[in-house]
Amino acid sequence: MRVTENALIGLAEKSVSRARERAANASLQMSSGTRVEKPSDDPGSWAAGARARVRTTYSQGRGEAIARSAERLADVDAKMNTIGSALTRAQELTVQLTNGSMSADERRSGAVELRDLMSQISGAEGSIEPNAIDIEVAEGQTARVTPNSDILLHGDGTSVLATLERIASAFEADNPGAARAELDLLEDKNNNIAERRTEVGSRMSTLISADDARIQFELNLEKQRARSLDVDPIAAASELASSSVALEGARRAAEQIIALARQG
Repeated sequence: MRVTENALIGLAEKSVSRARERAANASLQMSSGTRVEKPSDDPGSWAAGARARVRTTYSQGRGEAIARSAERLADVDAKMNTIGSALTRAQELTVQLTNGSMSADERRSGAVELRDLMSQISGAEGSIEPNAIDIEVAEGQTARVTPNSDILLHGDGTSVLATLERIASAFEADNPGAARAELDLLEDKNNNIAERRTEVGSRMSTLISADDARIQFELNLEKQRARSLDVDPIAAASELASSSVALEGARRAAEQIIALARQG
């Protein structure tokens, strides 16, 4: 009889121990918010959470590249604005100085201003990245983040700076006819700069859209990670309440079994 009583007491104590462990785990998950802390807790969920973290890290790196590229494009747009403004002024000045009423001194003075505009254009163009740069904006997706390198070239490959040099030289020689002959090329390049600015704006829009998509992608990854590794607050609260009730029941049952055994 004594052996049976000891066995019952042992079973009661084990039941209490299991209930206490269950309640402790439920309390820990509820306080930490984490369901899976190491691979042995749930290998599949741990691997899914690890994949989500790695993909998030790469996505954040893409975000940094997008931000740097957006700054670069904004700088390019500012430089193109400088070039476009200088070309517009050069075009206006050329039209003005080819007028028959202008004097040789006025044309020579205009040539000085033209050379100053050339310096502005050359400085702005020289600070624009000449090489094509593509960055990864999403998994398996890239985007060009630099304009084409021939910003100052005419269709025949000659530079607009050479056109402006010929105009300035014509004015220095008081030869308005030679300067007038360059106006079409100058207008063509001015229009081309406007098109290039539109191109830069389009690439900026692509970056903005890509970054919006990247942010949403990271939010989805965080949801995946949370589903894999974190506790469900409602389920965790329910489990904590249930395990606490089970622990209390196991304790009462154990107390009754021990009391009965001692009476015997």
